[in-house]
Amino acid sequence: MRASRRAELSERVRALNGEALRLAGEDPAKTGLRRSGAAEAIAFPLQHRAASLQELMRADAAEALRVALPPEALARIRATAPEWAPLLEEHGEWEGEVETLVLDSPDLVHHERIHFLTTGERRLEVHMAGEEPEGIECGKRVRFRGVRLGETVAALDAQVTGQVAAAAPACGPKGVQNIAVLLVTFPGV
Repeated sequence: MRASRRAELSERVRALNGEALRLAGEDPAKTGLRRSGAAEAIAFPLQHRAASLQELMRADAAEALRVALPPEALARIRATAPEWAPLLEEHGEWEGEVETLVLDSPDLVHHERIHFLTTGERRLEVHMAGEEPEGIECGKRVRFRGVRLGETVAALDAQVTGQVAAAAPACGPKGVQNIAVLLVTFPGV
């Protein structure tokens, strides 16, 4: 993703953070809205914020962590509109068995690693904000700490907590692996 798109997403999330906090902080009696009206008014910015933040988590996990709301602000918004809580991020730790996907660019110069963490109840897509710790391999138990929105995690750090499970999935190349072998002979050689 282009740097300009990442910057645009970051600015959009920051603006929608401000709008959501403003709406969550308003007194419904002063605005003339009933509690249900206040919850409906906050829905639009929360929906757009969630989509933008999730896209940013996938493109630039470090920036997503910087623009994520602190737990106190999230609690205030949840109190105003509890029915929209699934659109808000959650700070925490998630542990489970990891599967790693490495995506290579066509020129084989750039690579992207995406981890999929299987916890007891769900499969989370994890993007690291910084350097990956050593030892994260398929089948190992790993604990990631960061911010989760839906099924996407922007991880601040990670720690390998266990060895490869007995029935670990086969990790290796997937998809077509084309190999060309050329046997060349030159005249006079």
